[in-house]
Amino acid sequence: MDKLRIVFPVIMSFTINLFTAAQIPAEDGYFWYKGNTHTHAQYSDDSEINDVPEIAKWYMEAGYNFLLLSEHNDHLLRRKTYCYDYLSRPKKNFIMICGLELSQSRHITALGINRFIAGEKSLKEGVTLTLEAGGVPILNHPMDPVVTARKFISTEGLNHIEIVNGGRLHDTPASIALWDSVMSDPEGRIIYAVAADDNHYSKKRVGKGWIMVLAKSLTKDEIKESIRAGNFYPTTGIILNKYKSEGNVFNVSSQNGDTIKFFGRYGKLLETSAGKDAKYIFRGNEKYVRAEITGEDGKKAWTQPVMIPQESPAAGRSWQYVALRMPDEWYGSDESVKIAENVLLYQRNSGGWPKNTAMHLPLTDSIKAIIKRDKEINDAIFDNSATTTEMRFLAKMYNKTKKPVYRESFNRGLKFILDAQYENGGWPMFWPLRKGYYTHITFNDNAIVNILALLRDIINNNPLLTEITDLSLKKAVETAYGKGIEIILRTQITVNGKPTVWCAQHDENTLEPAAARSYELPSFSGGESAALVNFLMEIPDPSPEIIRSLQGAVEWFEAHRIRNIRWDYFTNNEGMKDRRIVYDPAAGDLWARFYDLETGEPFFCDRDGIKKKSLEEIGYERRNGYSWYTDAPQNVIDKYPEWKARWVR
Repeated sequence: MDKLRIVFPVIMSFTINLFTAAQIPAEDGYFWYKGNTHTHAQYSDDSEINDVPEIAKWYMEAGYNFLLLSEHNDHLLRRKTYCYDYLSRPKKNFIMICGLELSQSRHITALGINRFIAGEKSLKEGVTLTLEAGGVPILNHPMDPVVTARKFISTEGLNHIEIVNGGRLHDTPASIALWDSVMSDPEGRIIYAVAADDNHYSKKRVGKGWIMVLAKSLTKDEIKESIRAGNFYPTTGIILNKYKSEGNVFNVSSQNGDTIKFFGRYGKLLETSAGKDAKYIFRGNEKYVRAEITGEDGKKAWTQPVMIPQESPAAGRSWQYVALRMPDEWYGSDESVKIAENVLLYQRNSGGWPKNTAMHLPLTDSIKAIIKRDKEINDAIFDNSATTTEMRFLAKMYNKTKKPVYRESFNRGLKFILDAQYENGGWPMFWPLRKGYYTHITFNDNAIVNILALLRDIINNNPLLTEITDLSLKKAVETAYGKGIEIILRTQITVNGKPTVWCAQHDENTLEPAAARSYELPSFSGGESAALVNFLMEIPDPSPEIIRSLQGAVEWFEAHRIRNIRWDYFTNNEGMKDRRIVYDPAAGDLWARFYDLETGEPFFCDRDGIKKKSLEEIGYERRNGYSWYTDAPQNVIDKYPEWKARWVR
């Protein structure tokens, strides 16, 4: 442990009094400044009441050093106001920070921007516009509507999350869980937590949550860049004396806390200490450590996470990440070659690979012997991105090393895909076929979409796949791809002569919607259908049949969105963490996993296979252990106008 290197933004050590009305001295010429990043006023395009000066005065009198008036940008499209510099009072240690709350899509604070921003159509676009305007994007009230860890991770440039929102304090536990999930994911990154009161012109709401920022001076740029770098901590009333990483020890001290808890990967509680001071000794396998400090009155503060590097580039990551998303220069390294040996070993004699297998983990000689013995097992599959992931990894390895064994294995996998295709163009879940629902044409978990994406890239001479693909298979690939597109169109569910969406699986003979597991009945599918539509939208010069298919699917998505709902996480009467769907006028829209083929209404199922109208009617295990809602169709709807303008005449 002596050589363990801890990633930590700056030294954070200081001693203060609870009084926070002025800048607070810290070490090395720095100061701590109190501020709020999420506040609203009535002043907008719809109101001539300029209450901004009064609101600024509230915060100045409450001991704040800075304030961001984050009015909704869609309320200011005429005024285009985003800065209130005239209200800054530097001599009184108070300044205004420029910014907005981007609200035309997913709500984010655009902190420290240099121009008015509008027109964003998605979370990703809002983040991009904020960064282009020199600002720091902060995801606001992440449970309203829910942003998944996967969506957060995929939104490049989004590194701040509001875990405390004064108007939605009940969402704090779920927001913290999302914070942990993003950082714990093998593809995750360090994320900085923010507390804010989300005040809507109420003096009583001042002080529900704020941040303490470490900066050299009280200027807009210093505050913005300190927030960008994570040099701050969120609080609802606990004031910290010190939180500092020193060698292998994480020291935390507070003025008014009485319990300090240290948390690691996925929010696992590592240690609890009573009192105002505590220390945690790093073990090296936590990935990150953060502290939560609580006082007798329930007030809290949170440190930003201390990130702990893993032993090797691939350590602690998922197989999907290692196979497809490592830096280009890593492929061909000694570590990657060892992993490739595992991939070759796991390939079944049929040519495919099993699913849910961490192929990058080290194997003992005894385990290798078992894998060799199991080469004939009939578990090669397309579900959960299996087979296509291994093939793309081998392509990356071949392009770096030119080892023939990688090319041979890849083309065995390609033959496996071609052999497994039904004459009608569909693919089963397993090949060779296994009895049961596995024989159905499988859209579930994007199995066929992943296959077709690989075939498309081969046809289009993607540089990754050009050299590794056996040219003698190219014609068969083109034929298989064409049949695959055709089966997507043929299986689309038609109602009153109009195409709608798909089931997660379809009967391989009749092409009708089919059941899978006991709680997965024939249905209109909200999730898998979105992936199919996204894939079809990427086809250049689409045929009239594809255009009609997409128009029908998007129309169905629009008609079946469930407006203004969100997940609510709570502790049930048995003391267990539970969840439910609640109506919230401020929430966004979701789609159910399953819709009834007769009524078009959402339904839910327990393992007994009996349809229920609400989530509350099924048991705890299935209610909390399955993805019953999705926001994936929103991405389709956001992209559709541009696609329509290009292809629909």
